[in-house]
Amino acid sequence: MAGANHTAQRIGLDSGRLRVLHVFSGDLWAGAERMIWTLLRQLSKQSDLEVLALSLNEGELTAALRASGIETLVVSESDQTFFNLVRQAGTAFQGRGIDIIHAHRNKENLLTCCIRRRLGAKSLVTTLHGLSEAGDGWSLARLRRYVVEQVDDRLLRQAFHSVVAVSENIRRMLVGAKRLCAAQVSVIHNGIDLPPLDPAARRPGAPFRIGSVGRFVPVKDFPLFIATGKVLVQAGEDVQLVLLGEGPQKDELQALVRREGLDAVVSFADPCPDPTEFYRSLDLYLNTSRHEGIPLSLLEAMACGTPVVAPTVGGIPEIVRDQEEGVLVTARTAAAFAEACQRVMHDRDAYHSMGRCARKRVESEFCSEKMAASYLALYRQLRDRHAAELIETIGACAAS
Repeated sequence: MAGANHTAQRIGLDSGRLRVLHVFSGDLWAGAERMIWTLLRQLSKQSDLEVLALSLNEGELTAALRASGIETLVVSESDQTFFNLVRQAGTAFQGRGIDIIHAHRNKENLLTCCIRRRLGAKSLVTTLHGLSEAGDGWSLARLRRYVVEQVDDRLLRQAFHSVVAVSENIRRMLVGAKRLCAAQVSVIHNGIDLPPLDPAARRPGAPFRIGSVGRFVPVKDFPLFIATGKVLVQAGEDVQLVLLGEGPQKDELQALVRREGLDAVVSFADPCPDPTEFYRSLDLYLNTSRHEGIPLSLLEAMACGTPVVAPTVGGIPEIVRDQEEGVLVTARTAAAFAEACQRVMHDRDAYHSMGRCARKRVESEFCSEKMAASYLALYRQLRDRHAAELIETIGACAAS
């Protein structure tokens, strides 16, 4: 066995520097992209780890990664076949000694499997950032999405050494409905960089300012956010509501505000690279999503000491404990969300307590350092497992 260990070290399976290639689309600057940027920045600080990035699009994420000193290559998916993507990606990183390829989302999972052998990667990892959004009725687009998901599910079961769920809720779905092996799936919560706490910013007054951040897409259910504002106004509450974001539903949401006569109450703010000041301007953060993984916007609001009202969906109950960091809502009605908002608005002691607890919760459980440490431990575990398997194989060959 000593000879087997020596052989394994000679071929590069000692505890030397790990090289991890992250593969992602990079076409948006939403929660998953911001999580990737935060994770890679933190991982790049490790002396025994080299982080590389492969994106399928130029965008804010690639610019942010390069500005952080992370080697980032773009193989554009525009106007070319998937076969060409595989060829270019494989050629770009061939001979770089990649140990682990870490994919993010469906197409990237398939691309990762296709380039693994050419790059000589020993392990494949993927992070599931959220669940796919179900559409209403049947359409060609929904059928195509179903086929892609079936292919992706098989890849997850058969090709990936580790699948990371960002919430326990997603882990249960992977092990249950998608039939992945429980030992294959781990939970690593998203984490964020903590902004300096500004106690002076927590001064609820009139009007009471309620806000939310996200892409204007159906899963966020911003019509419910607007309807909640209408109920509060009808109840005589002095409130202002503001949405920060962009997305395909923006025109529709603005038209809804006009139809409901809420132009003076509900406003829209443009996205900005750092929304910290926006969170600090809020008295309450309101999430009305139909599903979430571990939403970064919720963590960012809490890190600024902002109490939250949110539904009991997805990974949100793993972040917010009812009556501690905010109020959780079970019923998906505007009346239920409005009542929860009023409970926070009119109990000042609870309001300030929730704000303090929200900040402490993110500091202890959802900081970027803790997230990066968990991924680093996973990478090292995969390296050690591969080394042990190879040593066992070499030993068996030597014995025969």
